[in-house]
Amino acid sequence: MAKVGIDDATIIAKIESSKRQFDTSTDALIQLKQSGVSAPVLKAMVGAVISPPGAAPTVASVATVPVLPSGVPTPLTPADGSVFDNIPRKTTVSWTAISGAVEYRVEVDYSFSGVWAPENPGHPTPPRTYSSKSTSLSFNFVGAQPGRWRVSAIDGEGRRSEPSPWWNFRYTR
Repeated sequence: MAKVGIDDATIIAKIESSKRQFDTSTDALIQLKQSGVSAPVLKAMVGAVISPPGAAPTVASVATVPVLPSGVPTPLTPADGSVFDNIPRKTTVSWTAISGAVEYRVEVDYSFSGVWAPENPGHPTPPRTYSSKSTSLSFNFVGAQPGRWRVSAIDGEGRRSEPSPWWNFRYTR
């Protein structure tokens, strides 16, 4: 509802009058936050789940939305827009460290005929996901085509920060 311009007060009123069946797991809350749902709406959802039906959430009953690692990693290398012509296509990416992170999740995507793999209507493919305990990662890229990567931090409880912006690169052969 937030994406179509409905204000937080209306969304919260709907939440408070609902059957109160929301997925308030950490992963669900992270996905909602990353898709643009505001903190007051998330708190209303969590409060609705733990408050008795018919009762408005009280300040004491509203759980805190998970605190994620402090910040979003910043990509460092290779520079956004880098072009490579080497074979094998071993690619090393690096990023800034984030306080509280115990590992990082790196997503790598490719483009075929100008369409990113997840958006390919004939064969949507999610980005390849890698884990790293350091602030760099090496992988073999799939082909002579554009690619992109982004990184998020994961804390000791498995909570993930928002991902960095996508950084693009391209292999010519």
